[in-house]
Amino acid sequence: MKRLVLGTLTTVVFCVALAVPALASYPPKPTDPGVPAGDINTAFTGASITNGILLLAGLLLVGILALALALSRRRASRT
Repeated sequence: MKRLVLGTLTTVVFCVALAVPALASYPPKPTDPGVPAGDINTAFTGASITNGILLLAGLLLVGILALALALSRRRASRT
């Protein structure tokens, strides 16, 4: 059980550490009204990373649930 908690905690901290730089620049700074929006190149706003992090978190939860179910079935088959 300690390994499961440690693995889950490590994964969550890793995902948060990856998401922090992406979310640090959100919301994007307002642009100058004198410059057309098409002429401004923003290198990175973090918007595309947010969806990826949500997907990663969902997959992580599914994996943890599958692991928990496998462990509970394994314990049940022993008795």
